[in-house]
Formats: sequence, C-alpha cells, structure tokens
Amino acid sequence: MIKFDDEVDAAYITLQHVGEGQAVRQIVVDDGRLSGEVVLDLDRAGRLLGIELIGYRSLLEGRDA
Repeated sequence: MIKFDDEVDAAYITLQHVGEGQAVRQIVVDDGRLSGEVVLDLDRAGRLLGIELIGYRSLLEGRDA
C-alpha cells in the first residue's frame, strides 16, 4: 500500500503491517544523485517494514522537476 501526503510532499510504501513502535530503526539512503530523501523503516529483527519518500515528487520526476 502507498500513502501520499501532498502537504509535506511525502509518500510511504508499506511492505508489512507496522504496529505502534514496531519500526525501531531507520536507515537514511544518503546518495547525492537522489533529488529527495529515502528512509527505510526496519523492525528489531532487521525486516524491512516500509519505505518513506520525502520529496517524492522530485524523486519520481527526476532532479529537474
């Protein structure tokens, strides 16, 4: 499931159900070639729960958007 928040230009891709407090580790993908920010949410076992796209419009349209 993908949820969009146009007010803050963010999107969240849910890969597994995320319960309250279940996402205990976030990994920020730090790559200068990206025109936004990508954050991976993981649980205690290191399973990928979801992906947050901050500045999703630029990420989907490219750097020149």
